[in-house]
Amino acid sequence: MLCAGLALSFPFLVGGCKDNDDAGAGNRKVLLSINTALVNKVASRAGEDWTTNPERMHNLRVIIVDEDGKVEYNHPVDFERIDLDKYNNAGDVGSDERGMSYGKFGELEFPVVPNQCKSIYLFANAESLECEGNKWDWNKIQQKTVFPKKEIEALVLVGYGSRGDLPMSAVHQVDVGDEEVDLTDTPLDIVPVANKFTFTFQNKRKGNYAGDITVTGWKLDCVADNSYLLPHVDVETFEQNKGKGRDWMKWMKDNAEMEEVTDWLTEYSVPEGIDYKPFTYDYAEDIVLRNNADATEETAPVYVPESRYMDGGEQKYTLTIFTQEGSDDAKTEKAYSSVLPNLGSLFRNTHVKVNVTFNTASIELVVDLYPYTGVDLDPDFGIDVPTEGETSGEQN
Repeated sequence: MLCAGLALSFPFLVGGCKDNDDAGAGNRKVLLSINTALVNKVASRAGEDWTTNPERMHNLRVIIVDEDGKVEYNHPVDFERIDLDKYNNAGDVGSDERGMSYGKFGELEFPVVPNQCKSIYLFANAESLECEGNKWDWNKIQQKTVFPKKEIEALVLVGYGSRGDLPMSAVHQVDVGDEEVDLTDTPLDIVPVANKFTFTFQNKRKGNYAGDITVTGWKLDCVADNSYLLPHVDVETFEQNKGKGRDWMKWMKDNAEMEEVTDWLTEYSVPEGIDYKPFTYDYAEDIVLRNNADATEETAPVYVPESRYMDGGEQKYTLTIFTQEGSDDAKTEKAYSSVLPNLGSLFRNTHVKVNVTFNTASIELVVDLYPYTGVDLDPDFGIDVPTEGETSGEQN
């Protein structure tokens, strides 16, 4: 899971907010600083261009809401409109061409009322959202006005799928105290809305079944056609199932560190009235599998909406692989279907690595899953904590 971290330095306690009788004493302010420099300076792999990678954070919007539900700040940062070298160098202070302020090491500085519980909303790659009804306008959220919490929580993305930059979101409850505390090593996480699928393929056929195979695409059944911008976790049900007082984000981080993931976050909801449809992907260039050759390199990622399709009391998703087989002058189109093993949930931001092996008349699927992780500033979508399961699909 790609889990970008925003390093903070201000007087606060991360976690659920607590009652505070001293909130808002006088007009005094304390400084809240969010360091965004490291988020966009993670090293890219060789040949990668972070400006076009949909998993990179290209813009960020920070909305700070006080305990009375009023907006203290609605601050956008466009990383493509500023000089990133200057933005990340010590001692440089200034603003970009749109007047977005930044300080040394990219710190965004917010004087806020002390001794209050703040809600910090983080939205990345969300400046031009396609939402149900109309295009969302962030600029209508003004300082000192009531934050439209219900409206934001109800925002439904439409058709983002494999197009454009991945929207990312998070909301954190933070207790702002009265004295400065340096917590620059403590991040607030922001996560992509979608799930990520990648594949490897290998042809191990022998005897009468031997021969080259051309993979033309795949289909995943019962995928939601849209999703919420913010995660909708049923906290009450989650605590009933996982333990009273447990924080779902921390639980998922801890779960991802286990050698084998056997429990999943399933206590979440998707928009009402969504349609579950086949998600079909056709490769721009066919993947040719030579007989008994090594497995292919991992395919380019495909982003699939968060889903919650129930079958017999649990989530199940059937994958179909489309191929062309036979001699060049007599190609036969075939399809191989199987329920994906070891996939108990398609909650947002899971990287599903599907390793497909063609054996005789069937396929074997081994699925490595990379769920929510607390590893900060990792350029990958997930971390190396694989779990495996196998199944065979019968040729259709």
